[in-house]
Amino acid sequence: MDENIEGPITRALAQTDIAFIRIQETDLMEADDPAILVRTATEGYVLVTHDQATLPAFFWERITAGQEHPGLIVIPARYRKQVGDIVRYLEQMQSVSLKNQVWWYPTMAVQEEECDGYSGD
Repeated sequence: MDENIEGPITRALAQTDIAFIRIQETDLMEADDPAILVRTATEGYVLVTHDQATLPAFFWERITAGQEHPGLIVIPARYRKQVGDIVRYLEQMQSVSLKNQVWWYPTMAVQEEECDGYSGD
């Protein structure tokens, strides 16, 4: 979970069988986006974030450079209060291969060629 994912979401996730790590609980708290993507890729974690502005672009830079990643899920901040729905969505996403893909909550997968200029709105 990126540092911008609020406590209510992570507390609700802790009640599920979803394995996750909060950036706040690692040495990456002040790290830049590329460093976070490297670590989550190395450890095999899909990254979940509210960051629509920078993380998707850094993600695609990584993929186009031939570096794989388990996936990125972007939950636009306007949905942050839909905790129950977000948790159910993340539970469902466990059965989906997200490798090298960006998924926008609530449903949309975006391939690189579709990402240019897309804000998730």
